[in-house]
Amino acid sequence: MIDPGAFVDRYVAVWHEPDEEERRKAIAELWAPDGSYLDPLNDVRGHKALQEVVTAVYEEFIQSGESVFRSRHNAQSHHNLIRFNWERVRSAADEVIDTGFDMLVLDDDDHIVADYKFFDPAEIGGELNAFTDRYVRVWQEPDEEQRRKAITELWAPTGGQIYPAADGEVSGYDALQARVTRSY
Repeated sequence: MIDPGAFVDRYVAVWHEPDEEERRKAIAELWAPDGSYLDPLNDVRGHKALQEVVTAVYEEFIQSGESVFRSRHNAQSHHNLIRFNWERVRSAADEVIDTGFDMLVLDDDDHIVADYKFFDPAEIGGELNAFTDRYVRVWQEPDEEQRRKAITELWAPTGGQIYPAADGEVSGYDALQARVTRSY
């Protein structure tokens, strides 16, 4: 079996190749002639179709220089399989935009016969995480004054909460304070 890390490095490089002829050659070196690429939006087979997908991805994500793909350097292999995680990174800030993993199925000549790409679910950004943390803390706050302060920071004055219990919907700071205190 080949070195999976080195193979993945060559694979990732294909998606960054700016020269169309070099990209075509690299695809021919990596994929079997009838090799396939499958992701949630694509199901293609053969070098010509692979060239079209790789070129489209290059033009959409890489060509502008705003982002790059990179391996997380965790390639593993056994039998005729290689799996690895990848990420798309905003170039200027080194900020991860997308993540996922690929499963590559190789033939006996170490060419890709099937490339299965999986995208990880989007991660909730920092601001939304901070809001969620503040909301959860309201329900765990032992100090009544701090609880009231947190409620006024999170809800509008006429804001409310719907709960599928006997008391159903409440609105306003006093009603929210009573519900949170009762739950605490």
